[in-house]
Amino acid sequence: MISCLANQQNHQAFARIQSAPLGNRCGASRLGFTLVELLVGGSLLGVLMAILVPGLKSAREDARSALCACQLREVGRALEIYAQTHEDRYPTAEAPRNKSGAANWWENPAFLGILKLTPKPQGRSLLTCPSDRDPGRCLDQSPKDCWASYGANASAFGMQRGGSKRGRQKSQMQFPAQALAFCDVLGATSAPHVVGWQRCIDKNFAFRHRERCTIAYVATHVGWIREHDVPDDIDAWEDPFWGNVPCLDEAQ
Repeated sequence: MISCLANQQNHQAFARIQSAPLGNRCGASRLGFTLVELLVGGSLLGVLMAILVPGLKSAREDARSALCACQLREVGRALEIYAQTHEDRYPTAEAPRNKSGAANWWENPAFLGILKLTPKPQGRSLLTCPSDRDPGRCLDQSPKDCWASYGANASAFGMQRGGSKRGRQKSQMQFPAQALAFCDVLGATSAPHVVGWQRCIDKNFAFRHRERCTIAYVATHVGWIREHDVPDDIDAWEDPFWGNVPCLDEAQ
């Protein structure tokens, strides 16, 4: 009797399952995805990543470029403050014969003090471009001789190895809105922190922002240039970009 009753109940349950819609029967017992669904989902995810990743990289570089411009703007303002407190003169760009000391702008304590920096700081600083990935920079916690990502326009500020005893006067800058002050530079081992000295145009520019170099003008505003924008022909020293100082005054 009990066996017959059990068989009857099993037949009734089977009949209910058979009469249920196909979608309900599958959904009731389904615990995962089919192989086809997984392949389609993976393909869609790959397409989305291919679309989004370049955009994210572009946005990150835009942010780094903007931060670099902000930093160079602060360096340009420090140059203006330095001139106001040093008889209307800029710091010299570089010492003679690769010597160390305050004649190098990157070791001048008076100039760096305006930026609240000391020579060879540890780790990244205001003078480290966010897009600079040169392993020779001071990106770890050890001070190095070559720690700045930026260089000064030696033809505008004057340099002791070119004959200048002091930095050039601010009043000698005829077109400050067009004259280069600081820019992104490469990690060269010789004179890495200057560009464009007299009689030898040093194209030490680093075009690390989508083939553009960030620059700060003497008038403290910032901009970007490409390689073909750098004046380097025989009359380049007369170009406002270099500060209109084709000859250094030995009497300075």
